[in-house]
Amino acid sequence: MIDEISRHEQEARRRLTSVTTLDELKVAETEVLGRRAPLPSLRQRLGSLPPEERREAGKALNDALDSLAAVAAERRAALEEAERTEKLQ
Repeated sequence: MIDEISRHEQEARRRLTSVTTLDELKVAETEVLGRRAPLPSLRQRLGSLPPEERREAGKALNDALDSLAAVAAERRAALEEAERTEKLQ
């Protein structure tokens, strides 16, 4: 499951960093962080894992989601700054 989490995180990171507008970012956030997105939906499978694996997979999943939320926030800040700069010109 750790490999699956890592794979989904990499794909989601690429998706978030490839957006060029705030509207695209909103869509991407829903795609990668929304309730039905691949990573959050993996949380449902944690219960079927043995306790030790569950702990490791849960930590990896939480770390991946936190990291992606930070990437989205950074991308939002960059896009908002670019939008402000464009309006000033």
